[in-house]
Amino acid sequence: MKGSNIIDIASRREAIQSARWDAYAGALRRAQATFDIRDGIAAGEAWRDFLALFLPPQGELCKFRGRK
Repeated sequence: MKGSNIIDIASRREAIQSARWDAYAGALRRAQATFDIRDGIAAGEAWRDFLALFLPPQGELCKFRGRK
């Protein structure tokens, strides 16, 4: 096909995971170096963003095993 764009989903997912991990690692190093609460919060937010890649959408976790 002329002009078709194929996206490799696996490599795209890996790139996103790697970018979020790198963002977390950088924020963690900064927080450990400065001991500034704002840097600690930023590291926590980066950690949350990384974990969000592996968790179901918000609200779906409570539906597990019949829980409402």
